[in-house]
Amino acid sequence: MNRDEAGAVIGDILESARGVSKTRTHETDDEDLIEFGQTVCGVLDGDTENFMSPLTVAVVPAALRDGRRVSVILKPFIYVQRRKKRSFAVLAPPQYETDFASIPSGVRWLISPFGRHAEAAVIHDWLYATGRPGSKLGRLHADQIFREAMKYLGVSFALRQIMYISVRIGGGKAFGRDDELRFRNLDTLDKEEDMIGREVWRQYTTCWHDNKTKRGPV
Repeated sequence: MNRDEAGAVIGDILESARGVSKTRTHETDDEDLIEFGQTVCGVLDGDTENFMSPLTVAVVPAALRDGRRVSVILKPFIYVQRRKKRSFAVLAPPQYETDFASIPSGVRWLISPFGRHAEAAVIHDWLYATGRPGSKLGRLHADQIFREAMKYLGVSFALRQIMYISVRIGGGKAFGRDDELRFRNLDTLDKEEDMIGREVWRQYTTCWHDNKTKRGPV
């Protein structure tokens, strides 16, 4: 499958995701969610190459989180990574709020929250937001996907190792924490209550294959 064909597959995924996002603030149809999940997993059934869709966000005026600017995702954002032993697909949905990389204020002069690693940080945020609290393996997978995504984006080996080690050391308390799953209305950018829940989001927005014998949430 070439990149144009891969783009068509991703287009189908994004259309499915948009359908779910439109119903998320109302009464969600279980069949829509099931179709959404199967579509995200379906990208791993073919020969789609490694892929990351464009990240489209809106910066929320005057909103800060620990001194970092806050943005909201406007369109479904997907990352697909293929490896010999384990392949995965992750999709961060519209309305999800992110502050990109959680860089301590004292070192932001050296590493910006929004740099070449920004898209990888959004994927990492989503995996932490939907993670099962206390799951050491789930957190490890999220951190490894973060490192793989930085490599895909061309982040230098030294920087991605520094950031990977940083999240391994300091990210434990944030994984699966209730206040990590944040959404905003796309019209007003006001905060909005999540109507789906962590378990459902994880099931339908993450998928992996292990030697093509297993499939499930990251």
